[in-house]
Amino acid sequence: MWLWYVSSNNLTGMSLSRYVFKTCCVCIIIQVQYESEALAAHQNLESDKLQLFDTVRAELEEKIRRLEEDRHNIDINSGKLYNH
Repeated sequence: MWLWYVSSNNLTGMSLSRYVFKTCCVCIIIQVQYESEALAAHQNLESDKLQLFDTVRAELEEKIRRLEEDRHNIDINSGKLYNH
């Protein structure tokens, strides 16, 4: 992957094995950062989904409450409550 760099540059003061080791370390760091970002994105998505679900549920419960209240008020106003 990074060996093209070796052939195009002089490795004065650094052995090839040291260069390969550093390159592997960089690759590992990049992989760990990628996995961390992927995990954070997944957790953020799940959190947003739960928050949206809770919001929709609260709005539906509020609408149901208002509809039941309106139905109760209609029953009282139409006199159905007092008819036996």
